[in-house]
Amino acid sequence: MRALVLSYSPIARDPRVRRQIQWLKSKGFEVDAYGLGAAPLVGERTYTEIRVPSLQSRLRNYLFLSPKKRESLFISSKILSLVQDVQGNEAYVLAILNDLDFLGSDRLFEMFKAKDTNVALDLHEYFYDVGGSVAWRILHGRYYKWLLKKLETRTFSQVFTVSEAIGKLYESKLRVPLVALENSPDSKRTNSLVVKSENLDSNQKVRLIHHGTFGKGRGIIRLISAMRLIDTRFELHLMVIISTWSKLFVKALVSILGLEKRVFLIDPVPMSEILRKLSSFDVEVIFYHPPHSTNELYSLPNKFFESLASGLAIVVGPSPSMAEIVTEHEIGVVAPSWTRESLANSINALTPSAINAAKARTASALAHFDSARVEDKFCNALNI
Repeated sequence: MRALVLSYSPIARDPRVRRQIQWLKSKGFEVDAYGLGAAPLVGERTYTEIRVPSLQSRLRNYLFLSPKKRESLFISSKILSLVQDVQGNEAYVLAILNDLDFLGSDRLFEMFKAKDTNVALDLHEYFYDVGGSVAWRILHGRYYKWLLKKLETRTFSQVFTVSEAIGKLYESKLRVPLVALENSPDSKRTNSLVVKSENLDSNQKVRLIHHGTFGKGRGIIRLISAMRLIDTRFELHLMVIISTWSKLFVKALVSILGLEKRVFLIDPVPMSEILRKLSSFDVEVIFYHPPHSTNELYSLPNKFFESLASGLAIVVGPSPSMAEIVTEHEIGVVAPSWTRESLANSINALTPSAINAAKARTASALAHFDSARVEDKFCNALNI
């Protein structure tokens, strides 16, 4: 059996797509994957890099090409060899399309229909409102509106998304049921790699961590400034993918606020080392203040489940999906509002005993979203 996984993202850094490949392989599929950047090396039979033009060329085309011509240049022309190969050889039994990027390719869908390929779609975001900067809206807004219209007219055997809340939002738009696949890390990998975060005693510094990407809406600047209101028994570590200019800005801000001995930028680690690295900290802070989009408001990101897997207590803002889990399983605290003061007060209320108790409950909370259960939902939905 042959399966196709398409993602217009760097799959090597995308744990969700990597898991799809691993799950398909475990069911006996030979998986061909297409994506950006390096090969994921997680069991795919073949990997083909989708090469994109230079930044200057992309910007020019983003601004002046119609959505259809943009799709042809950046998507269809890049997978022409795929189309020709499949038309002349054994067809794919199953294709998984990640996000909206491939929905504009009529040739791809014609191929799937001709070969009777079972096509599923995985929506990692709520694309009807992803927010984005002014620059992002200028460059991509028109294109994504066009792709959303395609989403409403294409037919799929199954549609997945990242959480129940976002699934319900999509269902109200598309009038089709969605299956929520939470971003839980692989349980076998978790069990083999992670030594859980150790208990604190009253004399230790509490090590806060935020990891991921530095960008708009991540709350990192507000988190840094809140450290002036947070007890000195806490220190903050930022393990973020960040540009040189942003790093200089963060370092300058930390210096201006006099927090050099309490706030630290640390280098990101390879994906295979994230869980082990996180387990050396005590509390993950995820404070997407205030959410600039519906997508961000209802987010349930990889970092949330990676923190659970590493045995950390978790502090979140009033983000419904994350707050519900934190509250239900008593694995941390929820700041009641998006202010620095609210965040600081919530962190200051964390005693060593409260942190240790939250850490002790992370295993049972993670079991509720165990990756084996998520894998079963994926496979059952696709009848594989």
